[in-house]
Amino acid sequence: MKVNMDMQGFGLRPSATIYVSLIETFVKAGKLDTALRISRIWDEMKKAGFRPNYRLYTMIVEYHAKSGKLDIAMSGFSDMEKARFLPTPSTYSFLLEMHAASGQVDSAMKLYNSMTNAGLRPGLSTYTALLTVIANKKLVDVAAKILLEMKSMGFSVDVCASDVLMIYIKDASVDLALRCLQFMGASGIRTNNFIIRQLFESCMKNGLYESAKPLLETYVNSVAKVDLILYTSILAYLVRCQDEQNERHLMSILSATKHKTHSFMSGLFLGPVQRKQSVLSFVREFFQGIDYEREEGAARYFVNVLLNYLVLVGQINRARCVWKVAYENKLFPKAIVFYQHIAWSLDVRNLSVGAALIAVVHAHSP
Repeated sequence: MKVNMDMQGFGLRPSATIYVSLIETFVKAGKLDTALRISRIWDEMKKAGFRPNYRLYTMIVEYHAKSGKLDIAMSGFSDMEKARFLPTPSTYSFLLEMHAASGQVDSAMKLYNSMTNAGLRPGLSTYTALLTVIANKKLVDVAAKILLEMKSMGFSVDVCASDVLMIYIKDASVDLALRCLQFMGASGIRTNNFIIRQLFESCMKNGLYESAKPLLETYVNSVAKVDLILYTSILAYLVRCQDEQNERHLMSILSATKHKTHSFMSGLFLGPVQRKQSVLSFVREFFQGIDYEREEGAARYFVNVLLNYLVLVGQINRARCVWKVAYENKLFPKAIVFYQHIAWSLDVRNLSVGAALIAVVHAHSP
């Protein structure tokens, strides 16, 4: 660099080869503090009337992109296109992925369109980066367009589409997630049961019960099965529900689970003649069928929610029977929690079954 400055001091103009060598040397050094020097040499070279070659354009563009100077990189890229040099797929992809990673969706899309218009095909990693930034910007229709273009090029898009869907779910953008899933279904793009369950739970949390039921039916009709935790979580929404229409939706959702616990719940409210056994025997039989090695925690949760439900609907005798069986199986937690708040606190080690039930009834008396 010093020699170059000395040459210019004597009125000698460096050749194109010297300019190229200087730029290549600084680029290979890989130091960010050399960026200004490279830019200055680059500008001097163009002012001197030298035309950068294809290799030098590529080097400059990728260097500035790696350095995080995307504006300068894009300026060089535009100059490269104006000079009628066709960037390589790797240069396009590198620039696109860097813009996507920095959240610049407009620039990323511009590069994508330029790349495809040039007849170049992005790779899977480039598509993934582009879809991620598009999803984060909540551009559902644009994401759908990109996925269809990927599919037309022979890519398997199920995983990419599921990743987009999961971004909306994690961001609590349930409406967008439902739109995305609807598009996927119409386009023959599949997702997995884990994501279906996540979206179902998000719909439940947001009170979108009409949208939740078809998701649950899809989940149940696949190889997946509703577990006791999921069934109980739906029952917990019913416990907290204060709207008659929503109660009907929730009862329908409970039925759609096809979980054995729902048969128990239905039988619990029958009379002894129809049930052909007492409430206590019926409750004992159900709890004997639980695999406590796998589902003890779920069973505790179920007892908690079920007791809340029975007391709230005035089924004190049935609540007494559930309490007794839970006590026998050491299932009952120390406190009954109602909608994230302790409604009443009981320690079963220090209370008899009768005393505990009296406390429960008293806690819910007006």
